[in-house]
Amino acid sequence: MTTRIYRRYDQRLKNLVAESGDIKRFLHLEIPPSTLRQWVHNGVQEFFTLPELQLSTSQLIGESLELKSSLKTALAEQDLVTKTIRIFGFQIQYKRLPSSEAKNEILEAIKSAAIVISLQKCLCWRLIPTT
Repeated sequence: MTTRIYRRYDQRLKNLVAESGDIKRFLHLEIPPSTLRQWVHNGVQEFFTLPELQLSTSQLIGESLELKSSLKTALAEQDLVTKTIRIFGFQIQYKRLPSSEAKNEILEAIKSAAIVISLQKCLCWRLIPTT
């Protein structure tokens, strides 16, 4: 007795075949013609998917670029806060920077962060965000 191996196909592909109604356009995918005919016969089927999977390539690229930009900003802010806390400690108010190395280090941190975020934001950051 021979066992059959059944393949599973993406529902979007099935719906694409059903919408076109022309199985010849899909024979190059090496899907059995009988399967393609069945998809056309069944018609377009409703299915559940995540909204992210419905986005076009250009929308996904745009979203990716936006997220990369947000990540750069967050990393620059985190780096600035980390370096400042390391230099000043947790209480910045009323504290002086005695050494020139510490002053240079904080200025370098501000310069590197200012590449990604505004200089005003670098100089006025707060540990607790205001709402």
